[in-house]
Amino acid sequence: MDEYFEQFQSNNYWKQDDEKINQRLYVTLCLYQSACSDFATSLDLNKDKRYSWAVISSYYSIMHSLRTIIFMVIGDFPMEHSALNKIFYDEQDTPTINHYLGRSWLKNFDSNFQEIGRNLNYFNRNHLAEHYSRKHQFTDSDKHFSNISKLLNLTKKIRNDSNYEALIIAHEKKHIIVSDSFIRLTTAILKAAEYCISIATKCIKHYIELNEEFRFNKDRIKWFTYEFLLTRFTGTIEARSKRKYLTSKIHKFSRNIISSFLETDFADIELTISEEYLEIENSISLKIFGEKRNLMNKFHRNVNKLEESVSNLKIIRN
Repeated sequence: MDEYFEQFQSNNYWKQDDEKINQRLYVTLCLYQSACSDFATSLDLNKDKRYSWAVISSYYSIMHSLRTIIFMVIGDFPMEHSALNKIFYDEQDTPTINHYLGRSWLKNFDSNFQEIGRNLNYFNRNHLAEHYSRKHQFTDSDKHFSNISKLLNLTKKIRNDSNYEALIIAHEKKHIIVSDSFIRLTTAILKAAEYCISIATKCIKHYIELNEEFRFNKDRIKWFTYEFLLTRFTGTIEARSKRKYLTSKIHKFSRNIISSFLETDFADIELTISEEYLEIENSISLKIFGEKRNLMNKFHRNVNKLEESVSNLKIIRN
């Protein structure tokens, strides 16, 4: 990690021990899976001509891709979508610094985490591009992040006008046929989402290959990533769409990541790293990964509260 980002307390949080290093990889892959999963959903919705929801799913896919890119660098990301726009874009195309980015995901994930020194408010896309160029050999990252900044500005504006109400009011003829403009919008934002996933894919690929924290455990890290993408990732994507010709587009991205692993003969080393692989699995288990368990329990409690709230509601029938 370069000197600038080493001053981020969120990075030190994930460096405490091997368990935290493993957990950070797991969170990275989960964020990436979310981006790809939302993209699979948007492809399916587009084929079903549910354009408004396809636009929304594509937009969320873009958000998850950017969170993935940021998380690999600082071990945290801002939760508000508007904060991602601040990081990647401003009107003069010169990203600002020391901007308030709202809630920290890591602070929400682990209430004991304390931001000391530099935090979310002290970086922008130029810092990200320099990091990926210098540390991960992603030499044209600046160009791609500049492209993302323009996409973010446009998609944010269009998304606010592409809700279901707008679909009915402005984009339908006799409430049956959707106008060409809305179809063009869906096609364009699908391409934007796919582009952002492609950038996140390249960042992950370089992250796994060149991350200094993985250098002593490279084989087991690759093995875990390989297994994650072939089992959990594939199962989630397939569940989003039964159209194989659509999901195959997404699987190309995951295969791009593991293609660099093919030089490693997993069949030969499976027995020797099986115990080490089990260590990674244990690291992300609910028993050990307490923050993950707390987040899940918090979610269950909120669901229970909602169920209680609606249990006595009476639907008005007349």
